[in-house]
Amino acid sequence: MWFRQARGLALLTPEVRHHPEKFARQVVAFADVDQPPVRIPFPSDTVAAIEAKHASDAAIINLWRNVSVSADF
Repeated sequence: MWFRQARGLALLTPEVRHHPEKFARQVVAFADVDQPPVRIPFPSDTVAAIEAKHASDAAIINLWRNVSVSADF
């Protein structure tokens, strides 16, 4: 099967989404970057999944901020 279901998202398998040459060019490009990121997500579906997770976490914080910060001392 050319896709799989993960956490409600249809994700293409690496065989379909992965382009080794493009990935290699991007990794090599980081060799000359000042202060490269510790982690960089590849490919675009990984970026989308991370963005969705961050949006979900932000929504939880917005709903429960008062309870969360009430534990400060």
